[in-house]
Amino acid sequence: MVEVIIIGKREKGFTLLELLVSMAVYSILLIIIFSAIITFSKINKTLLTKDKYDEAAIMENFIVDLWKKNNGDIILNQDSLMEIDDNKLVFAEGTLSYADKPIFISKAITAVKRTVYENHVEFIIISDNNLIKTIILYNSGGNTHES
Repeated sequence: MVEVIIIGKREKGFTLLELLVSMAVYSILLIIIFSAIITFSKINKTLLTKDKYDEAAIMENFIVDLWKKNNGDIILNQDSLMEIDDNKLVFAEGTLSYADKPIFISKAITAVKRTVYENHVEFIIISDNNLIKTIILYNSGGNTHES
């Protein structure tokens, strides 16, 4: 008996080699996409961290300027960071306000705490329970007092 082999017409589908090549190309594309995602997430994290420090610097400038201009007449009470001539400096819900007007709205800073010592006042700027900046302001001999 003689067997006849017909050459020419190909079966529908892919060869093993074609499947392996397509899997290799797909794997390389996945690696490129995932490395891009990781890179962009690191860049985003870096920018957010930079935002925290930029926002803290803006708040520090305002607090220090207010302190310098009014060092003699500052009241340090429990319901505000400081009070000058019945105008309170308050940080609540991401907004630093002075005299009931918003001065600065922060996306990153979650709290500003104040501690009064004998000869200075310490302001601590916090973001998500992490210390961002400490501001120490000394009393220059004016009427700064706690109420």
